[in-house]
Amino acid sequence: MYIETSRPRLEGEKARLVSPVFSVAPKNPYGATTATYCFSFYYHMYGQHIGE
Repeated sequence: MYIETSRPRLEGEKARLVSPVFSVAPKNPYGATTATYCFSFYYHMYGQHIGE
């Protein structure tokens, strides 16, 4: 996934990430589940012009 952030950008502008809903199938063939699922999202803000 990539979001273009080149200039000119204005202070207060926002990026929005939109995704379809993910259906998670139950691990139990009878339909009941007590499983816990986790979605992780990482980002970085490293670069020559960050914070300018």
